[in-house]
Amino acid sequence: MIITREWISEFIDISQIDNKTLSNKLDFLGLEVDSIVENKTPKDVVIGKITDVSKHPNADRLNICTVDIGKKKHLQIICGSSSVKKDLLVAVAIVGARLANVTIEPIKLRSIDSFGMICSAKEIGIDMPNDDIIILDESIGAYKLGTHLSEIPIFNDTIINLDITANRGDCFNMYGVAREISASFKIPLKKIKNYDDNSNVMGIGRVLSLSNIDCNSLLYYRIVDVKHIKSSFKINLLLSYVEKYFNSCLDKILFYASYSTGVMLNAYALKSVSLNSDMAKLKIIKDKNSFETVCSEGRELSKVGIGD
Repeated sequence: MIITREWISEFIDISQIDNKTLSNKLDFLGLEVDSIVENKTPKDVVIGKITDVSKHPNADRLNICTVDIGKKKHLQIICGSSSVKKDLLVAVAIVGARLANVTIEPIKLRSIDSFGMICSAKEIGIDMPNDDIIILDESIGAYKLGTHLSEIPIFNDTIINLDITANRGDCFNMYGVAREISASFKIPLKKIKNYDDNSNVMGIGRVLSLSNIDCNSLLYYRIVDVKHIKSSFKINLLLSYVEKYFNSCLDKILFYASYSTGVMLNAYALKSVSLNSDMAKLKIIKDKNSFETVCSEGRELSKVGIGD
């Protein structure tokens, strides 16, 4: 089980507990610490906003970007990513920044000046599956343009790998570990904000037929009409810290929620459970091994209580 300080901090304030003290306490609680890695984002990598993009006149794959880094300072930066566009928030290594294999200096690319670099995650030492530029959003918090990433906690997170025995299933999630820390240090857990949004929920009886055969689980279903799903940068970053990589934004969000709370979540696209009619049909049965299993049209969709 991999945890991070920032993820745990969603449930409990551990800002006054240093890594050594936290590690010793986790060992004492029986949540053995295998390793601790402290991420350090390089200095002089700042939040910038792309205010203009134009094609490089002498290179098909290069773009000339104007980037606002705050305090009325704009940089001209040549970037080869096809993802750059106006109004994106990005990570910018300014002149003088020392990254893993390079020090940023003013250069000319095909006769055009460039004064910095729009960074990918790997270029600042973060292992994320998409090696394109970092695109930031409000999930990292309220930070001004020009803020150094080294000043933002989530970019300097501590990754802790725990060896948790099978009998401690209550701690195979962030909230469970936070609860143990809370009891041991006598620090109250943060109040979890309830989320209740009924504005986009359809009546189940109109579109879903649900039946079960000898099911003993407590299950809750909702039908929601969602056209576009996007996972936040914070979710993508935290998942990369715990070495979980998904192509689907929905899979990212579901795993993030399950890994946070220990509650197993699944979601099924309506088209995958309503093959022969307008009515989605789910049936919960027991398979040959007595696992309660969610099926549709004879196809297994998931096993109740079993996640990744």
